[in-house]
Amino acid sequence: MEKEYDIIIIGTGTAGRTLAGRAESSGMKFAIIDSREYGGTCPLRGCDPKKVLAGASEATDLNNRLIGKGAGTEEPLKIDWPSLIRFKRTFTEVYPREAEKMFADMGIDMYHGRARFKNENTVIVGNDELKGKFIFLATGSKPRKLKIPGEEYLTTSEEFMELMELPEKIIFAGGGYISFEFTHIARRAGAEVLILHRSERPLGTFDPDLVDMLVRASEESGIKILTNRPVVAVEKAGDGFLVRTEYKTETGSEVQVFNADMVVNGAGRVPDIEDLQLENAGVRAEKKGIIVDKHMRTSNPRVYAGGDCTAEGIQLTPVATLQGEVAAANIFDRNGAEADYTGIPSAVFTHPCACFRWNK
Repeated sequence: MEKEYDIIIIGTGTAGRTLAGRAESSGMKFAIIDSREYGGTCPLRGCDPKKVLAGASEATDLNNRLIGKGAGTEEPLKIDWPSLIRFKRTFTEVYPREAEKMFADMGIDMYHGRARFKNENTVIVGNDELKGKFIFLATGSKPRKLKIPGEEYLTTSEEFMELMELPEKIIFAGGGYISFEFTHIARRAGAEVLILHRSERPLGTFDPDLVDMLVRASEESGIKILTNRPVVAVEKAGDGFLVRTEYKTETGSEVQVFNADMVVNGAGRVPDIEDLQLENAGVRAEKKGIIVDKHMRTSNPRVYAGGDCTAEGIQLTPVATLQGEVAAANIFDRNGAEADYTGIPSAVFTHPCACFRWNK
């Protein structure tokens, strides 16, 4: 069935919700599409649930540091992991219904399924063809694939936050913010944790001096970090796994093997755009994501994009909000608004928390 809309939004995360917020005031006909539960990464499987886990970890750590110093409990606190996950779900499980109600109250037509372009102004979702005067791409990101033997044994950060039991020994493949945040959570919850990072310096996009301080603090808390150790294969071994790395020596390369109860993919996230068939709409993309100009317009003047799926900015909720606002201003107000990323803050939610400012 073919339907026509003024605005079609693909993705219900931060960027998509921001632009959808103009539905009632614009008087235009909107449609919104998502292939997963409505809400997007941040409230369901990203920053919000992560902060619930990090908050419990931080409270436990602070209490135990204060024992015998005028505050804190008599005995060290321990995290009740199953209880913590159940508490986290009280936020995440209700959010999709709340998001759908919000869109319905705005008068937005909702579709469930994976959208793909038919041509420059039409998308297909299920049995429906939706034609839009403007289309806004806000499909977000997904875990990066390591493309190594045994990749099917890796646990993603999304799956980690659904674990009802925390394994005793966990290896994190990759030394980015995901690995650092979750190793701090897991360590405070009693797990033995190890980060294996492919290059010399972890957290490569962050300030080196602060990274050095965070690495020292992490190691002092019992987190093991090995650099120049790319994970090249994961094998099943009984109830656990063998993790193979390679490192260079003066005489060549050596293989080092570690065992773990779980291996977490901490290699970061990539734009979720591979099956949108962007070429049918004349929308250009590169490895980093959909190419947009400073107005969030793609190579197709009918199509705008924002959030983690774009090649512009960094994958942060405030950036997605900004890009959604800029796209809305250009679509509805036609005022030539531009995205300015100067001074946007970024943080790694570890203990201590590492805070940075991103400039461009």
